[in-house]
Amino acid sequence: MPKIGLAAVLLIGAVVATGCGSQSSAHARTELRTTAQSNAGLPSTPAGRQLAWALALVNSGRTPTAAEFAAHFSPAFLKAFPPAKLIAGIEPIVAGKPYRYVRMLTPPNNLQLVARLDGDRGASLSVSIAVANNPAHLIDALFFQAAASSMNNWRVIDTGLTKLAGQASMLAAEVQDGRLKTVHALYPNRVGAIGSAFKLYVLGALGQAIENGTASWQEKLAIRNAWKSISSGVMQNEPAGKRFTLLHYAQLMIAISDNTAADHLIGRLGRGAVERELVRLGNHSPGRDIPFLTTRENTILKADAPASLMSAYARAGSKQRSRLLARVDAIPLSIDALSGKPRSAGSLAWLVEDKPLAVSTIEWFASPADLGRAMVGLQQFAHRPGLAPIRAILSKTPGVPLDPKIWRYAAYKGGSEPGVLCFSWYLERRDGRAFVLAIVLNDSKRTVENDLISPISIAQAAMALLARS
Repeated sequence: MPKIGLAAVLLIGAVVATGCGSQSSAHARTELRTTAQSNAGLPSTPAGRQLAWALALVNSGRTPTAAEFAAHFSPAFLKAFPPAKLIAGIEPIVAGKPYRYVRMLTPPNNLQLVARLDGDRGASLSVSIAVANNPAHLIDALFFQAAASSMNNWRVIDTGLTKLAGQASMLAAEVQDGRLKTVHALYPNRVGAIGSAFKLYVLGALGQAIENGTASWQEKLAIRNAWKSISSGVMQNEPAGKRFTLLHYAQLMIAISDNTAADHLIGRLGRGAVERELVRLGNHSPGRDIPFLTTRENTILKADAPASLMSAYARAGSKQRSRLLARVDAIPLSIDALSGKPRSAGSLAWLVEDKPLAVSTIEWFASPADLGRAMVGLQQFAHRPGLAPIRAILSKTPGVPLDPKIWRYAAYKGGSEPGVLCFSWYLERRDGRAFVLAIVLNDSKRTVENDLISPISIAQAAMALLARS
């Protein structure tokens, strides 16, 4: 559902250092020496130069001006992560400064790179940066993640996950003849809220319709205002009546977790088609997801519906929920689909204030094992005639930087909302072996926050173990 990037507020916020006032000349000379030492070796590319600026900033101990933010970050980035929110999340990382560049973690290009940074106080970070392909080369993405080199066994990984949320579960498994052979598991069959990972089942329903001949990748579908949802995504900004191919909707639904794209595909295919995919793709508790909510309905239930209706829906069984949806669908969405701003006071408290709301009752649900089976099922589906785009769609955004010398292919879909964080990967090694990794983190009392060791860092540590398995 509403997706605020993985390392989001805390880790992206590491580019902003607290502090104020003018610096003495001695301090300035020290800062210049530190900057030169910290940036030594960074490539002289647009991405490298922007990272050099960010690294100098975090090491300087000062707060950048609004003009500096505008000169280095894209408008879309600043809309998603305004300066005040960045500054609020930095303290655990800033404690490790100064940082210095150590090495590249993946082969860089002009517009993006992934690098290792070490701090004088023992902290190590990996940083991913991407800049726009235009003369200004403004920063579009910037993620700082704690290096996971010390998380070198499954016991430490389990401990790290259980500290992040009240309910943590994981499955790491090898794929053998289409079946999952467990490598390591932490409550793998425990069902939890999965956020936007539900879009795997929508993609499966689209593939089924294409195989049946009732839809095609190039079929065009018009935007409908009644099917618009809130971000994440961009398609809520398109005018009603504008037509896009089903392939385009599917690509954005997975690559940038576009909620409006997902709701349009559900509307086109029918709720029942997606519900049937729950069974076909191996979800062992499909009743939890029936009726299959759109993101718009989920938002209305949590932001706009009377408390009595939300409570009734949360308590109801599948048949009664289906009847209640008629009342839900009659309620206007109070959040402006274009601006992302609430039309009425308080309607966004659930998201803006990071308050978990009904995560165990009004959501989309699966276990890590369910997600692993869905990933494998979609890969099998992609090898059928006409369905190859499924494989490309799932690999568009791998979720984390991956070493191409180890992994030849990665499919990914995650999901998040306050109190919910979910990752699911299908990974193919260069030696031909394939694995799935699925993590579900839920907490009904607090948002699933990043600490100095983030959920992504833990996932990367698990991938490192699978790489050696």
